[in-house]
Amino acid sequence: LAKTGDEAAVERDILHDHGSAHPIYPAATLQSWRTPIVLFEPLDTSNQSIIGFDMFSEPVRRAAIEKAMADDRQHASGLVQLGQGQGQEQTYPGFLVFVRLNVETAPD
Repeated sequence: LAKTGDEAAVERDILHDHGSAHPIYPAATLQSWRTPIVLFEPLDTSNQSIIGFDMFSEPVRRAAIEKAMADDRQHASGLVQLGQGQGQEQTYPGFLVFVRLNVETAPD
């Protein structure tokens, strides 16, 4: 989670963690927050392009993220298309589950 306007710092962290640049996309947003994907497992050549995708830019994902941010409980998204990385041709239906990670209370 990052405030809109802090994308450069997140992109530097992604470069440090992955050893390659992954810009946050889509580039423009009207939202106050960005939730770019910074970790994906298993990360292989077929899904590298998902790194940097701002899930808050998509309404169905954003609704579940907002609920998880509000109450520390797990919230599933509605139906979304998975595999939507830049240049990806194949997508498939699915859902995502979001939960807020509270850094102060997270296990080591």
